[in-house]
Amino acid sequence: MAATLNNLGSLHSIQNRMDDARQAYEEALKVFPRTGPGEPRDLLARCGDDVEQPGQSAQRPEPDGRRRQAYEEALKIFRELARENPETYLRDVAMTLNNLGILHRDQNQIDDARRSYEEALKIRRELARKNPETYLPYVAMTLNNLGILHRDQNRIYDARQAYEEALEIFRELAQKNPETYLPDLAVTLSNVGDLHHDQNRMTMPVRPMRRR
Repeated sequence: MAATLNNLGSLHSIQNRMDDARQAYEEALKVFPRTGPGEPRDLLARCGDDVEQPGQSAQRPEPDGRRRQAYEEALKIFRELARENPETYLRDVAMTLNNLGILHRDQNQIDDARRSYEEALKIRRELARKNPETYLPYVAMTLNNLGILHRDQNRIYDARQAYEEALEIFRELAQKNPETYLPDLAVTLSNVGDLHHDQNRMTMPVRPMRRR
């Protein structure tokens, strides 16, 4: 029943019927907590996905308080799952931490944003050591977010370090799969350009992509 409500919420969201989507997701969340300890563990994982959904609506974002509540509840669920099955659920912990970092930054809660980003980055680095093809892009994305946060605080050296590492990753990825990763490379280059502009380094050369 809850899974069907979740699917219905997704359909409403696609059709931009956000009030109906929210109602379906919230009804699904009311069903999930009634499951007993004998229920399959992946049911709790789906609950985590449902909690994540309302906070990510691009067309009509939730009020910040409800977004925070959704992310924090999802984080609690995914941490519990990751303790038992880290290979499957650590990526979800990192994803939710990254989303929380974005929310903290939007609310100018800089220290909280940094802590969330840094924990997400630590997890994603560890995942990338074991499976670089899958997780290196997420490492670079979190580095980009950290770079933006550092730039906001005028921590130029830290911002440059984060951007340069993200650039290195996206250059390598774009060489192998340009259609997917050239846009990410361009965004990171734009961030670096903004940083140079802030410092009046108007003639700073951009290193070209290597070709193999």
